[in-house]
Parts: sequence; C-alpha cells; structure tokens
Amino acid sequence: MGMAAKAIAYYRRHGLGGLLRRCVRPLRRLRRWVWRRQRYVIAVKSIRGAEPPAEHADVTFREATHEDAGQIAEQFAEHFGPDGQALVVEALDAGDRAIIGVSAEDGRTIVCISWLSRRDALLRTLLGGQIGAEDICHRRLFVPAEFRRRHLAAREVQFVEPLAGHSGVERIWGFIETANEASQKLMERLGYDVHGLLEISCFLGRRRARVRRQGQKTWQRLDARYA
Repeated sequence: MGMAAKAIAYYRRHGLGGLLRRCVRPLRRLRRWVWRRQRYVIAVKSIRGAEPPAEHADVTFREATHEDAGQIAEQFAEHFGPDGQALVVEALDAGDRAIIGVSAEDGRTIVCISWLSRRDALLRTLLGGQIGAEDICHRRLFVPAEFRRRHLAAREVQFVEPLAGHSGVERIWGFIETANEASQKLMERLGYDVHGLLEISCFLGRRRARVRRQGQKTWQRLDARYA
C-alpha cells in the first residue's frame, strides 16, 4: 500500500484531526531531539493519618479497572491518542493506578482522571531511581473543559490521598509545569509544600536533568537515565 493510500485509510479511520496529528508527530519528535527544556515545580505532602475520602452526590471517585480502559480511551482520545486503550491497559498491567471520577447522572461518563505511579520518570529522576514503598507520584490530572469549574481537581486529590495512604504510602509527590499557575495554587491550597524546581532538557539527543531545592541558589545535576 502506497503512502497516499495509507493516508486516506488513516483519514477514514481517525478523521482529519487524527491524520494531522499523525503527520506532525515525526516533526515533534525531531524538535524534542534537537532542543527541549521543561521545568516543573516539585510539590510534596505527607499523608500520614489522612482522613477517609468524602462521598459526593454528583461524582463517584474510584480506582479504574481494565474494564474501564475502553471508556477512558474514548473520552480522552485527544490525551491518549489513537492507541489509547492499549496504552491504558499497558499502564495498569505495569502497576500504575488510574483514579477516575464518574458522573452520577449516568454512571458512565468520566469527568476527571489522574494517575498514581511509582514508575514515574520525573520521580525516578529526582530520587535517583530509589523509590521506596512510602513514596508515590500523583500526576496527569485531567479534567475536560466541559466539566471544569466544579472543583473536581481538588476533590480528586482529596480522594487520592487516603487511598494511597491505605496502601502504605507516606508521601505523595507532584510535578507541575511552571507555566501552570492554577495547578500550583491548587496544590498550595491543599497543603502541599514546594520542594524545589526540576528541569529536564535535551540537546541533540543528550538528556540532562537538574534540581534546585527550596532554599538553595544553585542547581544540582541529577542522573538523567530515567528522565
């Protein structure tokens, strides 16, 4: 099958938006290989003695199962891409935990999602790969635009904390892009402390990682094998 025929088949299957994303994907990978730099605010909170999660009339928060993978991939196709279901299943098989909020109106619509993981690349980079049972990363919290302004992000975080604590976790780590001021304010309001800044950069395929901890003026180089 020629390139034109493949493009037409992909267009019929995934639409114009999917085709365009497929076309620009190699260019994005090239740009990231040539030069990329991203900084994150490191947030951490001790969750010892976290109170049981509250119940809500409009949303049910729970841990996702493999049976939810198709629904997650369908509703968050823009986030996961055309192979979303396989990616979700792969993450669950690897031990990551997806936390979802399901609308009480139909018991099916997912209004928010986030992930708990000990495999997170940023946490492994920060801790040098030595992630104990007491530490876990909570990231990729996503609320679709049509469900925002309902404090779902805050409610999901408050549900996650006792859930993680019940499995022996003592500290939850979060990494928030420095441009995302709304999420930074949310974590501050929920009692998270700023541990510092983490920077991941790439120049001509060579990755670098460094951290500037709170109260320090200089950057410390980190092992970038996990970044």
